[in-house]
Amino acid sequence: MANLLRQSSILLEKQTTEMAAVGESVRLAQNIKSRLLAHNRYSLLYSIHKREDILAKQMAQSLGATRLLSEMRPLINHPDEEAAFTFVERQIEAYLDKRRQLYFSNFSPIEQYLLASGNVEDAIAAINGLIEINNSQMNEFIGLIENRSKMDDRAAILFLSFIAIILIFVVGCVIFLAVRPLEKIKKAILAYEAGITPSLTDMKGFREIQEINKNFITMAERLEIKRQEQLHVIAAIAHDLRNPLNKMSIAAGLLQKSEEEKKGEWHQMIFRQIQNLDHLVGDLLDTAQIESGHLELNLTNLDVTSIVKEVVQLQSNGSDRHQFALEFGVTPIYCIGDSRRLFQVVYNLISNAIKYSPSGGQIKVKTSIERDYFKICIEDEGVGIDPADISLIFKPFNRSKATKNKIPGVGLGLSASRRIVEAHNGSLSVTSRPGKGSTFSVTLPLSPTAAPANPTSSCTPSIFV
Repeated sequence: MANLLRQSSILLEKQTTEMAAVGESVRLAQNIKSRLLAHNRYSLLYSIHKREDILAKQMAQSLGATRLLSEMRPLINHPDEEAAFTFVERQIEAYLDKRRQLYFSNFSPIEQYLLASGNVEDAIAAINGLIEINNSQMNEFIGLIENRSKMDDRAAILFLSFIAIILIFVVGCVIFLAVRPLEKIKKAILAYEAGITPSLTDMKGFREIQEINKNFITMAERLEIKRQEQLHVIAAIAHDLRNPLNKMSIAAGLLQKSEEEKKGEWHQMIFRQIQNLDHLVGDLLDTAQIESGHLELNLTNLDVTSIVKEVVQLQSNGSDRHQFALEFGVTPIYCIGDSRRLFQVVYNLISNAIKYSPSGGQIKVKTSIERDYFKICIEDEGVGIDPADISLIFKPFNRSKATKNKIPGVGLGLSASRRIVEAHNGSLSVTSRPGKGSTFSVTLPLSPTAAPANPTSSCTPSIFV
């Protein structure tokens, strides 16, 4: 009995070890499949967005798959399993080579994804083949244990029962660490799809499952932030639309009741509000065109100083609290550009100078020539811009934190202006001191056929409007 128990114990120990190795091999194979799919997905996302964090995740998946392969190799102890494992290695290497080739190709992200997906499917099929061999080995081990259990006495049956309890415990741990966490994540995803923000903050289970949960929560939080930003933008646009509409409504009511000599004032107010609405809608349309890559320019050889004079004359007529100073070097100065778009840029910058100097003051508009470039500087004595906000104000729907709740606007003019100037091969920059004012500078290349022969030979005196 003792010898039989000892032999049974030795046999069971050996078979249990082999079963554990097979089970671990199956787990590692499943993890490798998950990492290959994740690598292919992150490769698609990186080819679309070109973000470093996505690239890091992509590399982590490939390194993780390679590491899991090295962990699986010591568990291989059967010729069929060895052949299947070697085939898996070749298929994974073929997929990674394919991805490296596609990285330097001219295919679109979707085409790259489709081309690489075939190699991923081949690798997964090879892994499934290895898993089938492991499952067959597991079935063989179970059969041997069952045959041996028939020959053992009660002690052997009790011992095998003890092993069965251990196996049940392992399965229970797997259920607790894998199945239940995945079910929670599934419910959270379905709830998020129905509009309920997920609340999973602490997830127990395998490290990969915890990473999936963490990534899902991060994605949901970022989407919620984006949604709130969109709602803020919509509210800002609605506010900016409502102000001129209210003024027009009031002016129209007063126009009906006012005397004949005052009707001109109310007509003028309605006209100005219509201009404000047209300007806001124009900024929205321009932003949509620019962001979609459909900005069209009607290029001609034009005198930029005449555009500056026209804008200053137009703006000075609508502002009684500001004094305008023009400093021209040489006139005329010719550039190749779209007159309507450049008018829009100068108009936006001078409008901002007026808007962000609510207490009035001088607005200086200066033009000069620097080598082969024409430069326009617009300087105000307004509230200025905080240094931390300078990098943000040229992005759509972004404004200075110090003024966005005090001065109306949606933050489209500067972003559209910079893109228009850059489309003319120029640049738009700003220097500012909070509380002292800001200076916006537009630099444009001179027309090669109509540039002044001696740009520094004369200078017109300052013109105050």
